[in-house]
Amino acid sequence: MTDDVAARDPLAALIAFNRAFIGPDRPLTDVRLKLDRLAETPLGYLRGTFHAFVADWRPADDALGDLHPQPIVGDLHLENFGAYQTSDGAVVFGINDFDDAGPGSPGFDLARLATSLVLAGDPSFKRAIGRVQDLVTGWLAGARNADAPRPEARVARKLVAKAESTSRSEWLARRVKDVRGERQFLRSVAYRAVEDDSRASVIAALGKWAKTCEDRPEGAAPWPHALDVAARTAGTGSLGRHRWAVLVAGRGGKRGKELLLELKEARSSPLAPSDRRPAARIVASQQRLQGTSPKFLGVARVGDVPCVVRELQPTQAKVQVEKLDVADLDELASTLGFVTGQAHHRAHPALAAALDGRERAVLRRTVALALHFAEATIADHTHFVAHRDEVAKALGV
Repeated sequence: MTDDVAARDPLAALIAFNRAFIGPDRPLTDVRLKLDRLAETPLGYLRGTFHAFVADWRPADDALGDLHPQPIVGDLHLENFGAYQTSDGAVVFGINDFDDAGPGSPGFDLARLATSLVLAGDPSFKRAIGRVQDLVTGWLAGARNADAPRPEARVARKLVAKAESTSRSEWLARRVKDVRGERQFLRSVAYRAVEDDSRASVIAALGKWAKTCEDRPEGAAPWPHALDVAARTAGTGSLGRHRWAVLVAGRGGKRGKELLLELKEARSSPLAPSDRRPAARIVASQQRLQGTSPKFLGVARVGDVPCVVRELQPTQAKVQVEKLDVADLDELASTLGFVTGQAHHRAHPALAAALDGRERAVLRRTVALALHFAEATIADHTHFVAHRDEVAKALGV
């Protein structure tokens, strides 16, 4: 690692990056909430500052940096894993967020994921090196053979079981209500009312998307029949992006069978800053990295806003760091590594052969990078918390 990081201004970079999310058509509450979540923990700060991680990255420190760029996840961390249902009906544990996917080195994903593991655990880093070693060991196994049996951590098994047992009708009941015979979103911080013109634009965009999407529920005619639209708030790093949730009539048009589709603003990634087709990049990267993706994945455009369309599933259950104990983190490390290695192998099968003779270098560099970035993130987080009011004032929130 070089000493260039010490000379940078993380607060100026944070302000510059988030100015893109300030405008008359964007709620200031989303940016305020992002600042709240950045302030909570160093891990929260890492999640919301992917742009800074990219800026601080030095390819010379990467044991795989000389390989040809391949699709990678980019903004990879502990809480971007969970259970979801694929298009063939299977519920699996894997990576579930690809907003910043793009071309890069698998070593980048590995280092960022390892950094999140360090930040989620003992702040003295006493157990961090062992976890990162297990992460890399798992990654090497998955990157060499994506079809090999993978280690299944207890947390992963529980999330899959939870997703498989969730009732769609019960899941919908926590988000949807009947109003004079019509199905509508329950208004909340997560699902907010939208203006009529925004509603019309979202429904029109969904109609165009449906013409290119092969997936549709049985007996749903006309398709897609939008019942309600809401602005959605979720995540940390993605706060500030446009997100719309659409309640759509589902199988047979029956109550309790509705689908929730999300149209989420796609932006150029720090990995691909000149990208002019961000939604297509995200979807293509997700399909290559996941292998079998969920149904209803596609692209749309709401006015001038490119979006990724995906289903919000009842069969989803994400890793939540606050619910993990140290033993969970210890056990989860090798599973996360294997899942990530599988994804990298799917995206670029030639990676397997390129790993021969690099194993020790990958391990040493990943441990060193994770500890380095964890310490830098803790320092940046402390600095941000001390100057948060100045950041908020500069952003006008």
